[in-house]
Amino acid sequence: MELKIYLDSNIIVQLENKQLSKEDIFNVIPNKIDSKVLIYYSYAHLVELNESFHTDEDVKKMWINKRLDCLKSISEGWFLDITSELNEMNLSEVDPRAAFNKMGTDKVVNKRIKYYVNGISHETRNIILKLSGINKGEFNNFDSEKVMDKIDEELRKTGLNSIEELVGNYYNLSHPFELSDVITKIFELLDLFGYCSDKQTEKSNFARTLDSNHCFYGAYSDFFITNDRRTRMKSNQVYKYCGLKTQAISMN
Repeated sequence: MELKIYLDSNIIVQLENKQLSKEDIFNVIPNKIDSKVLIYYSYAHLVELNESFHTDEDVKKMWINKRLDCLKSISEGWFLDITSELNEMNLSEVDPRAAFNKMGTDKVVNKRIKYYVNGISHETRNIILKLSGINKGEFNNFDSEKVMDKIDEELRKTGLNSIEELVGNYYNLSHPFELSDVITKIFELLDLFGYCSDKQTEKSNFARTLDSNHCFYGAYSDFFITNDRRTRMKSNQVYKYCGLKTQAISMN
């Protein structure tokens, strides 16, 4: 049996800085069994790396190379991404440098991350905020098993009918583009209702989209590991709602 693990960028940073080791990662897996473990990296890691800012270009190049070396070491080169033409996932051995360099030439893939920022229209956002009387802190106090049901109830009050009609119903791993869209919208919806939410800014919207992308790629693993509490809690809401087997867990 092969166990698949996906790590968000913050965990990668800790591995890069020798604050964590592979053994630490393996030790946090619940109900660990004797099996082959595969850790893979994704396009989401590369996007975050590409969006990094340094005033000194030489320093930036050194920093990027260091991160790419870490990704290669921890994943042994296993890369998961969407085959754009076929709308299917492909897990293959690709050097992170090659994947990073190709990213700039893949026009279809490059449009994805920008397209999914603000996946729920501003008009719909305004309807929800004006008509539902949301108490932003309320949803953090609900039993985690009831959060999505409560949001569904509130949506129906606005005349938007249901979560499914708002975000779509592609929960199947074999439809990655559509599943990515659903996951991004659920992240936005949870944030809009105040569940583990961040302050609404253009920067936070983009950061949330990156978090939802990690959640999406994590959906193809057994365990998605992140030390970001908001991302972990939202991801588990997503996986439960979509009927996916992945568990989002933390190192602490």
